Amino acid sequence: MTNSGSESPPAGGYRSRPVRLLCSHVLLGVITILLSACAHPPAPQVTLALLGDLSLGRGVSPEAGSLAYLAEPISGADLALAILESPLGDPSTASGGGYNLCAPLQHASLLASWGLDMLSLANNHANDCSTSGEATSTAALEEGGLWSVTSAPLLIERNGMRLVFV
Repeated sequence: MTNSGSESPPAGGYRSRPVRLLCSHVLLGVITILLSACAHPPAPQVTLALLGDLSLGRGVSPEAGSLAYLAEPISGADLALAILESPLGDPSTASGGGYNLCAPLQHASLLASWGLDMLSLANNHANDCSTSGEATSTAALEEGGLWSVTSAPLLIERNGMRLVFV
């Protein structure tokens, strides 16, 4: 056999090396794309503190420390909601008869100091203070920096999530 000055590359030799290198880079790129597509960001979460009925009328004398035992779970939540069983208004104008839970307007500041964010007014005592009880309570809560949940939907965004309360 004569040598023409160049040798034949061995099988799998240097001529196939660039092709193998290119294929490995393409494969690495495809794997990277697949892995990044599979890596989902964590789903947004919202922590709610849901309390039951709060009654501030009919002789109840709430104080700043009345809900102190709930301070940790309330402050640890993204949103804290309770049912305001006692509408806020002027107890002297309370509707007559029956079981009336009308509470003084100044109690709205206590509700805010307890760390609550929203109060549901949709209950059978909503108009105990007057026929415009829900509107009066809503205004007092808003003045205190609180939302009221009524029959109208309330949309709140927290941590990238949209929440609707009715």
